[in-house]
Amino acid sequence: MEKSCKLRGTLLNPAGFEPQSTKLAGPFLDRDYSQISDEELDTLVKEFKRQRPTTGLSYLRGHILQLGWRVQRERLLASISRVDSVRKVLRKNSTIQRRQYVSSRPNAVWHIDGHHKLGPYGFIIHALIDGCDDAVGFFPLPL
Repeated sequence: MEKSCKLRGTLLNPAGFEPQSTKLAGPFLDRDYSQISDEELDTLVKEFKRQRPTTGLSYLRGHILQLGWRVQRERLLASISRVDSVRKVLRKNSTIQRRQYVSSRPNAVWHIDGHHKLGPYGFIIHALIDGCDDAVGFFPLPL
């Protein structure tokens, strides 16, 4: 019984096999976060926001990572709240004003919509949608 378990483990993970994601992870393979104080993190965030005031969390995470610090997302959000509280309130209160329209009848207004998220797998989806009742008018099936 012990030999079959050992053999099964050898077949599933042969010697020298390393997944691609492991190779790309580099120094952060162990998933340990950096021990940076909140004050130091606030200083880094403040400097980044001074240089690029309109950028968001993703760019900030990349910048901090490029500097060699691996910090939790929640800590970055808390730091942004401490450092950039005025802009946070402004961003929260500014909503996108959507245009309202009334379609007089079916087939008067059409929308085309595309979905490219599955493009790497060969699926790009487009559809025509009636603006009056949101009925799908044309939906080609990818082959």
